[in-house]
Amino acid sequence: MDEIGDCDLARESFKLFKDDSGYDIIATGSLLGLSEINGSIKDIPIGYEEYLDMRPLDFEEFLIASKVSKYAINELKKCVSDETEVPEAIHNIIKSHLLRYIVVGGMPAAVIKYLSNGDMNEVYETLSNLRKDFEDDFGKKKDKNGNTIIDSTLLVRTIRAYRSIPNQLAKENKKFIYSYID
Repeated sequence: MDEIGDCDLARESFKLFKDDSGYDIIATGSLLGLSEINGSIKDIPIGYEEYLDMRPLDFEEFLIASKVSKYAINELKKCVSDETEVPEAIHNIIKSHLLRYIVVGGMPAAVIKYLSNGDMNEVYETLSNLRKDFEDDFGKKKDKNGNTIIDSTLLVRTIRAYRSIPNQLAKENKKFIYSYID
């Protein structure tokens, strides 16, 4: 179930659903914690929820998804930990995947799109859609009644800060400075 925070009653039903059906439920939502923050605490099925912190794939996970041999990955890790030179054959393999990882990134949808057909235009479209999805969540909060509302001031400020990150980090000092935001 996606965006479960939009329907508190669905979340409340997890306990009954689990007890009656024996099935596990996977639910996601970008606003899950907001009802507690804004004082509108709903019945949460205590002891029936497990929280998972989802992150993009790191480079090693990208290599595994790209079906790079375990030997090459382990050899690279050994060379890094021993601070020794990476054998040229492994270096060439890893270097080509690193360049792809830099472009594709670690977002699972983009990695899956890249691995399925290698079409970088589709990867770009996937990443653009993800960025738009992130921005759609900016400025959202819950009111006293648990309804999602958009704070337009927060929305504008967050989008400006978010969009300024690449330009600021591209500079020589690599520091994010709030006063540089338009």
